[in-house]
Amino acid sequence: GHATLVLRATPARGRGRTLVVDAESGLLLNESLVLLEPGLGELGTTIYYDDWRAVEGVRLPFKAVAEHPTPLLGTYDTTWESVEAHVELAPDFFELPAPK
Repeated sequence: GHATLVLRATPARGRGRTLVVDAESGLLLNESLVLLEPGLGELGTTIYYDDWRAVEGVRLPFKAVAEHPTPLLGTYDTTWESVEAHVELAPDFFELPAPK
């Protein structure tokens, strides 16, 4: 196995998380955190990261698998096919829509 570092990140505001980092590469292998899921409450979740690739000098994970402790949510497997850098976005691109 790989030598790993286990880090506990506790922000001034918000929820803490436990990070497992590959000691040689410095890449994040997985993180465990407690999410607040509407209708379900607090839920411990572990997210595993894989398939790290360099994009414009930054290493990004192209695969993330989130495991939830309840069969209601199961496992979410996300894979990115490609990533683009230096893309022009509208100024309001990340704004949430107004509530109805």
